[in-house]
Amino acid sequence: MTARFFCTVDQVPEKRVQKSGGNLALPLVALALIFGFGLLQPATSFAKPIIRLRSLESRITETPRLKEQNNDITAAKENIRMLKAESSAIFQGRIKVGHYSHFNYDGIPRNYIAKPKIGFKYYLFGGNKYLKHIIDRAQPRYYLDISSYDSAFRETKKEVAKYYLSYWSHYEADAMLSRVSRIKKYENRLSKLCHSQFRRFQLTVYLEKMHAQIARRKLSELLGRTLPAFIPRLPGRGVAEKIHKSSILQKHPGIAGLIRYYSDQKKLGWLRFVNVKFKAFLRPSYYPSAGRTKLAVIGGVYVNIPFDILGAERHANAQLAAQRENILLKLQQDGYKEKEQERIEKIRMPIYSREVRFWKHRAEHYYRRLIRQEPMTLAKSSEAGELARTLVQYRKATLKWIAAAAHLALIRFG
Repeated sequence: MTARFFCTVDQVPEKRVQKSGGNLALPLVALALIFGFGLLQPATSFAKPIIRLRSLESRITETPRLKEQNNDITAAKENIRMLKAESSAIFQGRIKVGHYSHFNYDGIPRNYIAKPKIGFKYYLFGGNKYLKHIIDRAQPRYYLDISSYDSAFRETKKEVAKYYLSYWSHYEADAMLSRVSRIKKYENRLSKLCHSQFRRFQLTVYLEKMHAQIARRKLSELLGRTLPAFIPRLPGRGVAEKIHKSSILQKHPGIAGLIRYYSDQKKLGWLRFVNVKFKAFLRPSYYPSAGRTKLAVIGGVYVNIPFDILGAERHANAQLAAQRENILLKLQQDGYKEKEQERIEKIRMPIYSREVRFWKHRAEHYYRRLIRQEPMTLAKSSEAGELARTLVQYRKATLKWIAAAAHLALIRFG
C-alpha cells in the first residue's frame, strides 16, 4: 500500500512542483511515509477474510446432519427401485432327477428319470410385490424422509443465521468499544480518574472477544468445518430474503408426496385385495433309462379374492382417510403458525428499527463527548465523574444498539 501511494506522488506534474518553489516534494514524501506506516500497522486486520451469511447458507447442504438425511433419502429411493425390479416377471427353472426302484421298460429294470422345467410367473393387482411392499411401506418411508430433510434444512438455516448474527454482534461490539480503549491518551488517565468504570469497560471488550470466538466455534460445529477468524457483514435491507406467498405444500414436498400416495391408494380401490397370479411353463421330461422324452406346456391364472372384499376396502379407505386428515391438520397448523409468526415479526420490526436508530444516535453522541474531553486536563472530581458516566453510557448504548440490530436482522433473515 505504501508503494502505491509513492506511485501516486510520482504522477504529480512537474509544473505544480515548480510553482511551489520545489518545497512541495519533501512534505509529500513525509506524508507518504506517515500514511504508509499507518496503513501498514493494521494490516493484520485486513488479512482476515470477509465471509457473508449467504456464503454460509450455501454450505448448509454439506453439513453432516443434512448429508446423513440425504443418504437416507437416497437409500429409500434405491430401495423402491430394487422392489420395483423385483416386481417384474419372475423367471423360474427347475430340474428334477429321480431314482426309482421299480421301473421296468421292455422287461428291463429302469430306475432313473429327469424332468426339467422352465417358465415365468407374474403377479397382478394385490398380489404384485410393487403394490404390497413399495406402496404400503417403501413410498411412505421415502416421503417421510424427504419431509424430515426439509425440516432439518430449515432448522439448520435458522441456526446458521442465529450464530452468524451472534458472531457479528460480538465482533461489532468489540470493534466499537475497542476504538475508545485504543486511544493512548485515555489509557493511563482514565484508569486513574475512573478506575472501576474503565476496568469494567475493558472487561466488556474482553468478554465480547470471547463470545465472538464461542459463536464462531458454534458455527464451525454446525457446518462441520473449521471456520477461521473472519470479518462478518450485517446483511443489508436489499439482500433481505423476500417472503414469497407460495402454497404450504410447496414448502413441504415430502408431505405433499404422502397426500398423493393416499389419493392413489384410494383410486386403486378393491383391486388392492385381489391376488391374481399368472403362470406359463414349458416342461420337457426326459427318461434316460427308457430313452423317451415328453413335452408339456402349462399355463394358468390363479385368483384369490376375500369374501368380504367390500368390507376390506371400506376399512382400508377409512384408515387412509384418517392418515390423510392427520397430515392436513399438521399442514393447517403449520400454515397458521407461520402466518401468526409473520404478523408478530411485522409488529417487532418497527420496534427494533426504532431501537437501532435511537441507540445508534446515543452511542455516537457519547462517543463524540468522549473524544472532545481531554482526560489530561481533568483535575476536578466532578469532571472526572462526568467522564466516567459518559464512558458507561457509551458502553450501554453501543451494546443495546448492536443487540437491536442483530434482532432486526434475525427477523428478516432467520
